[in-house]
Amino acid sequence: MKKIDKYDKKMEKILRNIGEFEEKKPSNEAIDKLVFKAKEFINSEENENRIGFIEFIALQIQIMKKEWLFAQMLLLFFAGYWLSISKEIVYMQRGLSVLAALFVIFIIPELWKNIENKSMEIEKSSLFDLRGVYAAKLIAFGLIDTGILTVFCIYAVEIQKILVVDLLGQFVFPIMISSIICMMAFSRKRYLNQFVTMIICLAANMGWMLIILNDNLYLKITPIVWILIFIMCALLLFYFIQKVLHDNTEYLEGKFNELSFE
Repeated sequence: MKKIDKYDKKMEKILRNIGEFEEKKPSNEAIDKLVFKAKEFINSEENENRIGFIEFIALQIQIMKKEWLFAQMLLLFFAGYWLSISKEIVYMQRGLSVLAALFVIFIIPELWKNIENKSMEIEKSSLFDLRGVYAAKLIAFGLIDTGILTVFCIYAVEIQKILVVDLLGQFVFPIMISSIICMMAFSRKRYLNQFVTMIICLAANMGWMLIILNDNLYLKITPIVWILIFIMCALLLFYFIQKVLHDNTEYLEGKFNELSFE
């Protein structure tokens, strides 16, 4: 009985003083610290399994279709063979501008396929943001094309004895023109069909070919003019590549797929 009375007294004391106990709530500072630690842990786990950007570029090269690459290599082989058998070597060199346009045109289907296939939503949800995806694609194209163009230029200069200045003006410069048109079309806010882009590239280089086939006009182009033209083309190409990697690309995808990515 004494034990029961003692227990009852303890319970009575607790019940009487229950109002004095307050529920302890964590401070905002403690909550913020916990959230920060959780994010830090999740990011560290993701980064352990996430590939680097260099690996991502290599992956882009691996998964992209190679038909355009083989077509470009075949085109350069044909150009080299044509140079070796042509008797009118001067006019043949100037006719390289059409082949230069085709060289760039061959990569347009590969670059445009994501828009044509409406696969932007997948890229938007990838580990790398959309800017990183397109940067990787353009770097991949640039590395491969620079490699095969370097081989062709060495062949043309060393074997066919073409002057570097002539090669730059009659082949490399038309490639820059086509690349500018390609990047300008790709960075547009309104979708431009790839076949329309190809036609514009061909038309622009046909116009350039008419200029360089005209001796009276072509021979008046001084070295300073060539330098200024190359600088202007390089700046334009850089500008439109920047546009591809920034806001206009996302706007294009949203308009084309009728989706809004915020």
